Amino acid sequence: MNPGTTAPGYSTMSATATPAETRKEEEPDPVLSPATAESALDDFPASDSQPIHIDRITLDSVPYEIAYWNDGEFDYTRFAIRKEGREVFNSLQHGIAFEGGLAKTEAVWITGLEQNGRPTFVFDLADGRPDPASIVVEELAGELVVTVQDEKAVSFQRMDGQQGEVLVGFSSYGEYPLAPALQGVYVWVKDHYEPSSELTQKYWEDQLSNRIKAFEQESNEETLNDVMSAYLLLNRLQDGKDWMLKYAQSTESGEVRATIAAFQKDFIDGITPESYYDNWMKNLDKLSRPT
Repeated sequence: MNPGTTAPGYSTMSATATPAETRKEEEPDPVLSPATAESALDDFPASDSQPIHIDRITLDSVPYEIAYWNDGEFDYTRFAIRKEGREVFNSLQHGIAFEGGLAKTEAVWITGLEQNGRPTFVFDLADGRPDPASIVVEELAGELVVTVQDEKAVSFQRMDGQQGEVLVGFSSYGEYPLAPALQGVYVWVKDHYEPSSELTQKYWEDQLSNRIKAFEQESNEETLNDVMSAYLLLNRLQDGKDWMLKYAQSTESGEVRATIAAFQKDFIDGITPESYYDNWMKNLDKLSRPT
């Protein structure tokens, strides 16, 4: 499934956005540094047993290794990070407990990136099932620390007008049709991430523009749902209905007109009340981290 498709359990990312809708089908983020996950499991002397997998990632010319061990039923239950051959973070020693981690891909199990000048590692967890959960480890003042441990799926993305990447997250998978995930933008404030309603508003305005372009390129029920979901999250459902009507009147394609008419008949009239999305951008919680 490509990013932006809308199936049960989907998140509301457009075809031009980075994060995908499911835990196991995410595409690599374009800001990732190239990673090589070699099969050889080298010694990890700081641990009491050999890891089951090692990711090897280079961030800003600095090599990192992320090793994993598993004592549960998911892909891993603990991890350690080594920088230039020296262990600098161990989840067990830091008291970071979680039910299980989920490998992002078979080759590279986590997202590693340099964002806002900080080496950053994003781990996808099974803890929030059926909804998502994440752990984020970042280097602050020369030390790797956990900055997010929350039942939210998070990723870092570039946004127009922002110098670095912004953190985007949502706490519950959306449903198809027209029940999109409440996906917000978070900014670092002192020692934690807080939601920014201003940036979230801009993010969804950008998403709407991108999704309309995607619908124009490939007009079908899924891309139409993406457009209308963005209108819904912007609390502009009537604008979306007007856009559908105008588009149907202007297109020469009978198939597209039929798609819009069917979507209007089958879905628009029975969606979650628009009032459910009133002020949702201002009611997002800050992201939790260990104290």
